[in-house]
Formats: sequence, structure tokens, C-alpha cells
Amino acid sequence: MNTLTEIANAAKKALPGSGTLSNIRSLLTAPDTVDRALDDWLNFIDEIGGIPKIPELTEKHPPTGKLKTLIRRGIPNRLRVEVWKRMAGYDRHFMPGYFDVMLEQHAHETTRATEDIEQDLPRTFPNHPLFQTPEGIGKLRNLLKVWAFHKPEVGYCQSMNFLAGILLIVGFTAEEGFYMFAHLMELIPNYYVDNLKEADIEMHALDTLLKERLPRVHVLLHENMLETSHFALQVAIPSPPLPAHETFQGPTAIVPLADETTLRIWDAIYAEGDKILFRVALAIMKQAEGPPRPIPAPTSPLPCTVLRCLTTSG
Repeated sequence: MNTLTEIANAAKKALPGSGTLSNIRSLLTAPDTVDRALDDWLNFIDEIGGIPKIPELTEKHPPTGKLKTLIRRGIPNRLRVEVWKRMAGYDRHFMPGYFDVMLEQHAHETTRATEDIEQDLPRTFPNHPLFQTPEGIGKLRNLLKVWAFHKPEVGYCQSMNFLAGILLIVGFTAEEGFYMFAHLMELIPNYYVDNLKEADIEMHALDTLLKERLPRVHVLLHENMLETSHFALQVAIPSPPLPAHETFQGPTAIVPLADETTLRIWDAIYAEGDKILFRVALAIMKQAEGPPRPIPAPTSPLPCTVLRCLTTSG
């Protein structure tokens, strides 16, 4: 049973100070043109003396000033890999040869984790070109396998394959992706351990915040027998970039976020930590406020049906 103190602390972390959602809306609005965003980033990088001058960022040392503005507007795809690495302190964490040694040491081991990984490989964005090749599947397998042996107390859990898959789609190698994945697990600590206790605490906190700040949305959800946890855990794993013709329907999709919006949320997670997840969830729900709209019956096959209704105009 989660204590009220734990829930209150999680809510306080989510919205310090005035708790306004206005400063998060830039993540959910239409992005600037690619050329303009790239020009602004290149000018900034030139001003500070190169990408290596971008500081390592943490929840306690978040971005400020122009860097924060640029991150919230989105990191251009061309720069995303190198900028994420700088924000995550990649060079400080990188251990030359470790990834290859772990692969070799555990090459022939079969565990519950490796069996689960093999099961989930073909389920990972099967329509994306990267994962339609043996090379792409091999990269995903190696990344997840090294993680599982690197952190056996956590091991492998379902949905980790989607997180790792996004890193590979963005452009990281399997080795780079492993370090970025490990850092991501530090940014969302304990979400995958102790029967999702930490995630459960934060879901209760989000429900409290919804009731306080967005009461109409809170009422609509509960009238339709939808607990916050039905969708909010899925906000924590935003849907991935996909070919334009495809709509992602996997376990990480709750509302139809554009590919660029998804990656901008990840930009902010790597820059500011998991508090961004609360703010994004509330900002999405904020869009549900307005004139009442018809709500599907609670027997709808997917909770996301209700959320799409809530967050779709007209």
C-alpha cells in the first residue's frame, strides 16, 4: 500500500512552484520548420564552441536559458544523437570494450530474460524497415541482452524492447544505445522493479493532480471506469517514430502523438528527467478541457479509445 506521503512527494516533484502547464505546451505544439530549427541549433553550437560544450544535464541541473528553449522546441534529427549523448554524460559513463566483453561472456547463456527478449524481438515495430532485417534485429537483441546481464536485479521487462528500439531508430549503434538505455533507466528509476511500485506511486500522484487541476477530465475518466493507471503508464513510454503511412497500435500508444512530438518529449526527458512525464500527461489531458464530447462505453476494447475521444476536437 502506497503512503500518502509517497504520493504527495511524487506530485510535488511533478509540478514545483506554481505548477503551470504553459511552459510544457511547446512540446505538444507544431514544431518549427526543420531548416529554422537546425539553423538555430547550429548558431547556438557555434556560439558556445561546439557540441562538446553542451553540459551534462540532470534533474538537479536542468537546462536553462537558450539551451532550455532550444530543447523544448526540439533537437533536429541530424544533431539528436550527439546532443543526447552530451546531455547524458555519455563519455563519462562509456567503458571501452565493456559491451563486447559482455556479449562474448554471455553468448551461449539462456535465461528467463533472454527467452523473453527473443519472444519480443519480432513484436518490436515489425513494420519499421530497421527491424525487417537480421542486422536490425541483431542490434536490438545485443542491446537488450547486455542490459539484462549488466543489471540482473532489474533484468528484462516487457516494453523495454520498445525503448531500446526507439534508440536504434534515432540512430544509435547497439553499443551506444546500451549506454543511453542505461541512462534512461536512471532517469525513470524503479519503474521496472518491485512490481512497478514506483510507477504505481506516480500514477496515484497523477490522479491526485488531475482531480485538483483538471477536474472535468478527472470526472469523465472515472465516470467511464478508467483509472489513471490505464493510460498514464503508457505516457511514460511515448510512441516511436514510424513511417508516415503507419499508425502505431502497440502497448506504448495512448494518444496519437506525431513522430516529432514524441521525439521532442524524449529530448526533454534526457534533459530534465522523469518529471517531464507528469507534465506531458497533464498537458495532453489539458487539451481535453472544453465543451463536453461523447464518450465511448466503458466496454471499449482499449482505454486509449476514450482518451482519443477526449483529446480530439470536433
